[in-house]
Amino acid sequence: MERRLVRVAQLTGKGGILGISRSTLLRMIARGEFPAPMKIGFIIAWDITDVNNWIDQHKIEL
Repeated sequence: MERRLVRVAQLTGKGGILGISRSTLLRMIARGEFPAPMKIGFIIAWDITDVNNWIDQHKIEL
């Protein structure tokens, strides 16, 4: 099964999955409040399953 990956631009901004700014996302990662991304070469991304699980756990209304 292939993983579906999402990048910072897909998570942040008004049209993003989370609807938060890039700096807020990076701050949350640094504080351990959001899952750390995977690094694949120069690409930084998250498994969509991890993001969806985080959203479910934090009851974010999108």
